[in-house]
Amino acid sequence: MMGLVKKITVQPAYQENGDGDLKQPGHEFDSQFRMKIVGDKLAWNDEGYKSQGCELKNGKSHKKMIVLTYSVTAELATAQ
Repeated sequence: MMGLVKKITVQPAYQENGDGDLKQPGHEFDSQFRMKIVGDKLAWNDEGYKSQGCELKNGKSHKKMIVLTYSVTAELATAQ
């Protein structure tokens, strides 16, 4: 992976809750790759002879993701 990844930046992701308070429910990951591998496609030089090699087409070298972590608390009532 060291050969593919150029840089990964992690930052807190903020959102307002129902009360209007700014909270941090997760993180934002900004990944930069050395090659254009995000959403890429292989284009074979010769479809019949794949040993002739291929090229990467229409890829991007950047991907931003937001990962939100929610915790859910549930109270279970037991019948007595």
